[in-house]
Amino acid sequence: MIKILNYKLKETSVTIVLEYCSWDLFTFLEQQTYPIDPRITFSLSHQILLGLNYLHRNRIIHRDLKPSNILINGQGEVKIADLGSAILLEPGEQEFEIEGFTRWYKSPEQLFGSRNYDFGIDMWAFACIFAEIIQGFPLFTSTNEIEQISKIAELLGTPDETNWKSIVNMPDYGKIQFGEQGRK
Repeated sequence: MIKILNYKLKETSVTIVLEYCSWDLFTFLEQQTYPIDPRITFSLSHQILLGLNYLHRNRIIHRDLKPSNILINGQGEVKIADLGSAILLEPGEQEFEIEGFTRWYKSPEQLFGSRNYDFGIDMWAFACIFAEIIQGFPLFTSTNEIEQISKIAELLGTPDETNWKSIVNMPDYGKIQFGEQGRK
């Protein structure tokens, strides 16, 4: 089965034909009984990593990887979708946007305002998704970016120059104060 989407862009019409996928990962996980069978966890994770490997080998950073952007067809095959925020990583230093991506899966460097990032932001998002597959709920949930950073620090420890040397180069690093609960 295929899905056909029609878009009108100014005076040009674009038709996109996509394979129909029964679920996105978000919906799929909502329907599971926990703990999930380890074979399902392995299969999903392995396929997501293969997809990211393909993107990254072709110098593409997805930038908005999250469960609702991972589709699963009736045969259990994973498809990484919604590449609307994706960028091509060119050789040399580049500056990118940090606004407009899903906060719960945003990497610490994005949360600290860095506009210089690489494939690591997709790997951070994958790690958050992997935890969500295992436990059945998102790893870090927040209502704003400061709260998001605080939740990450509560679990992983307070970032500073001793455990993350380049943090001093992050634009928003000095603007955030951590309490003792974030220290590890």
